[in-house]
Amino acid sequence: MNPIPSASDLTRRDALKILGAGAALASLGVLPNPAAAQAPAAAPAAPQPFVLPKLGYGFDALEPHIDARTMEVHYTKHHQAYITNANNLLKDQPALAALDVNTLIADLSKVPEAIRTGLRNNAGGHSNHSFFWTIMGPGKGGAPTGALAAANQPGLIARPHPPLDGFHGGWGEAGCLAASCDLVGQAL
Repeated sequence: MNPIPSASDLTRRDALKILGAGAALASLGVLPNPAAAQAPAAAPAAPQPFVLPKLGYGFDALEPHIDARTMEVHYTKHHQAYITNANNLLKDQPALAALDVNTLIADLSKVPEAIRTGLRNNAGGHSNHSFFWTIMGPGKGGAPTGALAAANQPGLIARPHPPLDGFHGGWGEAGCLAASCDLVGQAL
């Protein structure tokens, strides 16, 4: 074994070998870590009431209809924001945090008024998106089947929607009171 060179004899190559060996030993846990010995152990993170559900398909699975980047942002940022906000609102509400999201939003009268609207919006957004990811995916969709198809009045579901360029007059078809209001809600 080569002795460790003195500082005056230390080449750049020798220094890199020593640093590399030290890093390897440290990563294996062979060298003591004085910072770890002095720092108190962190308390385990409290489980969050709501978590992002596993997406059953890749972000690119719905292309060309929905591009991978849109799916990724919608899933990892938009849906996650609903979860984060709902969990933050529930941090001081252990009884409510223990409820399933759908049970929670089914009876908002149990939610304190101070957080009710925020929880309705965010827990509701989480519930909607969790459902959304399960009904949408490769090989899903299409015309209604079963009882829904049987209950369909002719043209009710399959009827094409009016184009957006003529939307002002389309409100009447949608069941709105287009005769009394224009698109921005101004009285005609």
